[in-house]
Amino acid sequence: MPAIRTKLHNYSSTSTNMVSVVENAINGYKMGPIRALAQEPVQNSKDAKLDQCVDVQYRLHARGDSAADYVLTVTDRGTKGLGGPMLKEAEIASRGRVLNDGEDWAAFEGHGYTKTNQDALGSRGQGKSAFLYHSEAYGTDMTLSNIRRMVMLYDTLLPDSQYRLGVRYANPNDVVQDPPFVDGEARELVTSAIFDVDDDLSVPLRLEPLGVVGTRVIVPCLSTDAIDAIRNRRLEKWLQMCWWRAIQVGDIRITVVDDAGNSRVITVPSWWKDEPWRDCCDDSAVEYTNIVLRSYQEFKIKRVVLLHDEDLEAQEHLYSNKEPEFDGVQLLRGTQWIETLGIQQEFAALIPEEFRAGFRGFAEFDRALDRELRNTDYEKPQHDDFIRTQGLVREIIAAVKECVKQFSERQGWTDSSDSQREALDREVRVADEIFSTFAQPKNGNPIIGGGNGAGGTKWDGSLQVDYPDEQTTRVDWGQTLSAVYVSCQTDPPMDYGHVKIDLELENTLGAKSVLASERTDLKEDGTASVDFGDFPVLKGRSNNPHLHCPEDGRYLMSATISSGRANVKRVSRRLFVQTDPPKPSPKQPITAYIRVTNLDDPERTRINTGECFAIEISAKNRNTSISDVLVDASLVARELPGNLFESVDAPKSAVLASRMPVQLPINRAGESPMPITIVNKTFRMFDDLPDAEPEMPYLVAAPGPHDIRVDLRDANSGEPITSRSTVIYFEHDPPRKGTQIPFVLKRKEESQNGLPSPADPSWWIEKPRDPAEPLYLYYSARHHLYQVAKHADRGSGRRRRGTTSFIREICADALVDWMHEGYINGDETRYDLITDRRLDSHLWSHLADSTESYRDAAEEDTPPDELAKLRREVVAKMVRILDKGGV
Repeated sequence: MPAIRTKLHNYSSTSTNMVSVVENAINGYKMGPIRALAQEPVQNSKDAKLDQCVDVQYRLHARGDSAADYVLTVTDRGTKGLGGPMLKEAEIASRGRVLNDGEDWAAFEGHGYTKTNQDALGSRGQGKSAFLYHSEAYGTDMTLSNIRRMVMLYDTLLPDSQYRLGVRYANPNDVVQDPPFVDGEARELVTSAIFDVDDDLSVPLRLEPLGVVGTRVIVPCLSTDAIDAIRNRRLEKWLQMCWWRAIQVGDIRITVVDDAGNSRVITVPSWWKDEPWRDCCDDSAVEYTNIVLRSYQEFKIKRVVLLHDEDLEAQEHLYSNKEPEFDGVQLLRGTQWIETLGIQQEFAALIPEEFRAGFRGFAEFDRALDRELRNTDYEKPQHDDFIRTQGLVREIIAAVKECVKQFSERQGWTDSSDSQREALDREVRVADEIFSTFAQPKNGNPIIGGGNGAGGTKWDGSLQVDYPDEQTTRVDWGQTLSAVYVSCQTDPPMDYGHVKIDLELENTLGAKSVLASERTDLKEDGTASVDFGDFPVLKGRSNNPHLHCPEDGRYLMSATISSGRANVKRVSRRLFVQTDPPKPSPKQPITAYIRVTNLDDPERTRINTGECFAIEISAKNRNTSISDVLVDASLVARELPGNLFESVDAPKSAVLASRMPVQLPINRAGESPMPITIVNKTFRMFDDLPDAEPEMPYLVAAPGPHDIRVDLRDANSGEPITSRSTVIYFEHDPPRKGTQIPFVLKRKEESQNGLPSPADPSWWIEKPRDPAEPLYLYYSARHHLYQVAKHADRGSGRRRRGTTSFIREICADALVDWMHEGYINGDETRYDLITDRRLDSHLWSHLADSTESYRDAAEEDTPPDELAKLRREVVAKMVRILDKGGV
């Protein structure tokens, strides 16, 4: 059958970068895009339920040999179809983007709307992203071959026999067929051999029109990840994990058909088959019912079911060992799995390791609590996490833990006692958790002299902007940010592949909008760049590229660089609209810091004989004028018995720089100063004179620690400006191998001043006698906040939620002090421990932004109450990351 071409002039296009919207939405799923594909389509069908049981079928169609020839269809029956009026975008906008119940076609095609029916979880708009993400439609034209596009088609047969076919095309802008095809034309297009989406993009169909009322979504150019998940049955395992309870109670029936025609029905896991908790003769499963939440007595947990079967084996994780799946207590909302309270994360003290493989559990809620949890205040839009900062969620978790505690005691695994020694050990473990999360680099190196290296490819990037005034970051309405240019480079150079650069603007309230998105190839030298051009700053809106800044205040332009599906670098520049940036603090106008990297093993701080290491010395200038400095830097052997130190430069020391003149560039008012590398040296280290003269500079030294020192002086007056020193460890392990703990947690039964008083601090720092040892972080067991925390422990299980929160907060607060103390003294690497992890997750990104805001405010003349508020935000976000397992 000949190809049938769509009429391109019937496409309705918006300026929304749909590819970026979809990628951002799916990247928000903590367990990856295949869980999204298993979860969202079924949820949409379940929301549209008409019959007692909804039937959903995933089917893989092979229309050729290449990946672009594979098509996925997801078809439901027993639903009401996508009915309601086919509204245009302008009409939805005129209503304030509110859709009524029953306007399902408009809801599926719409974007950024709300529904009057708050119980319809599909109104959060994740469903279409789960489909579109798995369409990898790259163009055939050479100029478009690197531009990712996404396509999906969707047809529906309604109870009144009307047949509709819609098309959504992200190229990358959001494009929708308007109006959709109907009846005969729709059926003809579905059966066509080839469907031409665009001049250079054709997709194979050859499908039969729907014969019963329902909806089908068609995903052409299916991703290899989705194809593999169907063939290796990984998708089936995700479907079972998400929907086993709905299958068990008869709400849905799910089938997966692969490209060989093999059809498999998703079943209930063997351990939950026949609902063993209802069998009075089966004591392996225990049911706890109608659990009233203490502070929310209008809500109940309908049941918590816990099971132990010694014949069960530990389940292989589909995504990551860090994310619990079946291994714990699944929290089900509306018969749908949302998240699992993991054994390792939540019940380690209650379930001995030898019994963990056979432990399973789930909890489901009564109708009122189910309805309440549908609110986005309690559950992430991705439906894969409850928000634990909410008191209601914390009470649910505490109630489940109490059930696990009772189950553990019933099984004879634990008893109800909790000794003083156990309590102290637990609090120390809590402290170690927060120190290991926030006081070491991502690669696990301890913090020694700012040394930090990362294996594999390193990415660097910059965002260059020409401001209207070179002295300040202030921009007024009507002025232009010119020559916006983003570049990146890899080390070692990657000369293949491409990168994607998303340019965004964050407004004064923290909301972000996409300005532009471009893909570009990496060059042979491992670099890539995009010239985004000029952006006028406007109070209103324009059809041309611009920065929409309706309010005066601080804005942030950022560029996120991604390679493949991973974000690898984020760079940003500030702008202050219609207002002057805050004045910098006169303290520490110029700072220096030192970074040491073992080039033979960047993951290791210790340097062994024969290994090569790099010394990089940088400086930051906070002055709003050019600063001329003189640099003295050297690597000096410590005076140890029998110490021998030689180099190509001088005995006893290696001179890295001697009164070397350096001009530090101006720091534009309102900007964070950029580090300028002033010394970059590479040496090879030996413990004896080498037999042959090395080709590069080398050092000979006795094993042990040695010092690197840098001094900066004013080039005109000769007065000292700043100094910095650090230590390298040659053939010698650094103190406290592994994680460097900046504090040792210690409890005192009395307060700091001997008598308990509300005015006494909840924590304080004391220096040990041995300066090589960490500081002591003390807290008083008699302080009123600790006593309140102990009271909150009651009924919260062996994890003692109250004292755990107390220890986490005082440790986080002390770490903020520790980081800022280093910053004041010229050591910026402590703050880097947080800001360098901005790309790890959205939680780390928010923490990095808050940390930088606090750091900058502490340097400026900020009122104490406002500074305290910013500090509390940093501490709260650190605790939030710990609640989420450090991610």
